[in-house]
Amino acid sequence: MFAMAARPDGYRVHNFPLTPDTPTGQVSEWSHCPYDDLDAVRRFAQAVRVVTFEFENVPAPTAEAAAEFAPVRPAGRVLTPHSTGFRRKRSSPKRVCP
Repeated sequence: MFAMAARPDGYRVHNFPLTPDTPTGQVSEWSHCPYDDLDAVRRFAQAVRVVTFEFENVPAPTAEAAAEFAPVRPAGRVLTPHSTGFRRKRSSPKRVCP
């Protein structure tokens, strides 16, 4: 959605998907590499002005590598407690639903 909204306003969107067949990939430039390929992440970040992400499954080290070359919003430190399902379950408050 972000990429589709940005294009008419003149923004160029560069996507870093895990797989090449993403909806964003249809309307943006993209680089296809695993998130743990930090050298590829750094090259990606050098080619853009800002990095953002839509999913919390981006590993914190990936966001930190990108931050070496471009602002990352939200900051990668927000990913640390939730970068794995186990941590997410342990850090989330218990909720009881009727």
